[in-house]
Amino acid sequence: SPSGGGKFRDFPLRPPSPWFKSLMATSIFFALAILLESVVIGPARYWNRMQYRHRFDVLSIALLMTTQLSAVAFTGRAPDWLVRTVLVMHISRGICLMQYIAAFRYLLALLGRLLPVYYRLGLLLLMVFYIFATIGEQVFGGRMQPEALKASGYAAAQYWPLNFDDFPSGLVTLFCIMVINNWFVLADGFMEVTTPYAAAFFVLFFVIVNLIVLNILIALIIDTSAVVREEIVEDEQAEQVDEEAEDLDDAEEEKAFYQEGREALLQRLLLNEEHRSTSFNLNVLSKGSAPLQKVESESYTTSDSTSDSSLRT
Repeated sequence: SPSGGGKFRDFPLRPPSPWFKSLMATSIFFALAILLESVVIGPARYWNRMQYRHRFDVLSIALLMTTQLSAVAFTGRAPDWLVRTVLVMHISRGICLMQYIAAFRYLLALLGRLLPVYYRLGLLLLMVFYIFATIGEQVFGGRMQPEALKASGYAAAQYWPLNFDDFPSGLVTLFCIMVINNWFVLADGFMEVTTPYAAAFFVLFFVIVNLIVLNILIALIIDTSAVVREEIVEDEQAEQVDEEAEDLDDAEEEKAFYQEGREALLQRLLLNEEHRSTSFNLNVLSKGSAPLQKVESESYTTSDSTSDSSLRT
């Protein structure tokens, strides 16, 4: 709130505010985009192609539309949890859009590749912190008293919480030294309550952590970033080749489908033509055989009459 405290003001996000209408319009746009893409390439192909992305899009948009319609249809004032759910889901949709931006896609891929490196170097830093915090607790524990540090920069900067009186405080002190937060002031305060040779403790920690471990981490980040950039370019090229191959396969399937249809049509026409010619030949034969039968019957009649006359004679 403007006063610096109080309850979360979700009134601008409630229906029918302009912000809610803009969020609703964004959801409708996403839903129409999914619908058009599924109609163009087919629902089954859309569901199985890029499975995680497309299925997440379908489920998230369906849930988002359901939640927003519930907020609109809610009698009276929509509850806070419903409005916040809509907001969180829109934020998740915005994060998903980062995969279409090359810079964010590169950053996410880089972080994914660096996780094993962070894990190993984190274990190394933890071991170094443990060793130096244990040594500092034994050497400097309980020595940082105001009476011994009246005129020091340590007292002037009010660095009293940064000490080695216990293990957690020692870890915090070493972290401040690692990020080079006036580490020379801290070292000067510990040297005043012990001996000037205590500087070796802080210099050794600075060399191991800042000049060795963190430089190794930076070198690995630079090397990994180059590798990830090459992999992203190769993936984009492979994806483009796959899309072209799929388009070619679709064109070949369509061509084969039309070719099969054309062949089936030609076969049907040929069969019809053969059937017609066969029928015509049969008709011709049947019509031609009738006069022959008539002639044969007349000849048989003539021969019979001739034989009868001969017998009479």
